[in-house]
Amino acid sequence: MIRDGELAEYVRDAALTGSTLDVLGRIDALGREVRFTDGTCGKNGQWVPVTTGGPFTRVRGVVVGGQ
Repeated sequence: MIRDGELAEYVRDAALTGSTLDVLGRIDALGREVRFTDGTCGKNGQWVPVTTGGPFTRVRGVVVGGQ
């Protein structure tokens, strides 16, 4: 979480509310650093390697829920 321009606490298991296109339209800043992590995705015992990640992203006016 960024508060008053400074990094604050992490939000775990976050959920964003709203439609995908609305949230994408509210992005107003992207960080310069890009991070990726690897993992797996699977179903019924079948697994495939996947990658997830991207830059830190600031979205204005969106409700974030989590722990």
